[in-house]
Amino acid sequence: MTESPATTVPVVNTTTCDTTVVDTARIVVIQIRMGLAIPSVIGNCLSFAVMTMKKNRCLTSCFLMANLAIVDTIPLLAFLHDYLSTARLHDTNTRPFYCQLGVFLGNLGVTSAAWIVFLMTAERCVAILMPLKVSQICTMRNARISVLVVYVVVSIRHIHSFFFFTTTFDADSGWYSCVFVEGYDNVMVADRIFKLAFDSLGPCVLIFIANILIIMSLRKRQQANLGATSSGATDKRTYSQQQITRTLLFVSITFSVLVTPHTVRTFLQAVNPAPPASCNSTSYNKDSIIDKVLHGLLYVNHGINFFLYCIGGGKRFRNDVAAVLKCKRN
Repeated sequence: MTESPATTVPVVNTTTCDTTVVDTARIVVIQIRMGLAIPSVIGNCLSFAVMTMKKNRCLTSCFLMANLAIVDTIPLLAFLHDYLSTARLHDTNTRPFYCQLGVFLGNLGVTSAAWIVFLMTAERCVAILMPLKVSQICTMRNARISVLVVYVVVSIRHIHSFFFFTTTFDADSGWYSCVFVEGYDNVMVADRIFKLAFDSLGPCVLIFIANILIIMSLRKRQQANLGATSSGATDKRTYSQQQITRTLLFVSITFSVLVTPHTVRTFLQAVNPAPPASCNSTSYNKDSIIDKVLHGLLYVNHGINFFLYCIGGGKRFRNDVAAVLKCKRN
């Protein structure tokens, strides 16, 4: 994931600052992200190809996972673009545009992914809690409308990136940073509030609640069906549904594990803001390193789903991947 610049404060004069520790941590995180980016993009492309196979096109779960593969790839490509085209930042004419475009695309992918994971979890929640109504609620038409609404709302949410961001250069560290334009403190505060409520905390809480409902319902159903027998055809359908549920649970729980630490930290910083620390202080270095690590976890979230599908989807998904690689997608 492209490190979100929405929480970055404008760079001030730091001529007496020793940024060695923070810069080292930043370089390490960037190199790790670079190493994960290419295999993650390949994995997302394979996931998209499998989910759009002819036999999967009528399944709402596969439609949502295909869209998740798309939005997960956007932050990865945005990071690769920033990493591989740093020379353009030295062009004063195009520098602000690339900054704004990177912020918009990165946030578009991150926020859309969060809400699509929620849609996936909600779809599975309806399928388990209301099996008699799932065919009426979880239709392809409703899924397409829901995803379109997510894309439109999230695009509007982050359109301000093209108007209120610019680049600044820190001569000591040698880094260009994408920051809010000075003089728009109210817009920056509003953006942070929306970032906490809409981009992270909102979907995380909803996903957590839906997962609890799914797990509780599955446990009750397992106890009720304990010792019961069924026909081979029923067992096959049940196994297929359990496989889909297990895969989506893997995705949503992993999302929560990787995203929640950053969400909690952002929330605590919002309700109890700490006074600015000296750039040479231990607390400054510690907080900066923690921020880099948490952003790294957010980035991993966008490249791990393919591997979760390989585990949760079982042999069927792995066979589909093999068929895609052999150009047999029917």
